[in-house]
Amino acid sequence: MLAGWASGGRSAPHDHGEASGFVLVLEGQFSECLYRFDGRELQRAAQRDLGVLELTSAPAGAIHDLHAVSDGLTLHFYTPGIVAMRVYDVERRTTLLVTGDGGAWIPRGGVGVREAVAWAPALAHS
Repeated sequence: MLAGWASGGRSAPHDHGEASGFVLVLEGQFSECLYRFDGRELQRAAQRDLGVLELTSAPAGAIHDLHAVSDGLTLHFYTPGIVAMRVYDVERRTTLLVTGDGGAWIPRGGVGVREAVAWAPALAHS
């Protein structure tokens, strides 16, 4: 998949289902965040900056997002092809199982959503 990005564009946190792959930055500057999800909270685990001709891996089940620091272009490779993936809607505290052709964004109007699972209530901090 070839993706064009406007400066400030951001994917939703997502995984790639059972697929593994990598993303190659062809143009621009990007920031990638990696996350952990415990069923209650999506927590940022790491962050890195990516420039032209840098790669980031996308192991099966790993959760990440990309943010375009400048206008850019990325090339995405996955195997096997993505059939379904999870997109994490932080605002609604819901994990969406979406079809593989929907991309790493919160679907509008529920198009392509196979299942929506609400997160468990957050633990109270004392």
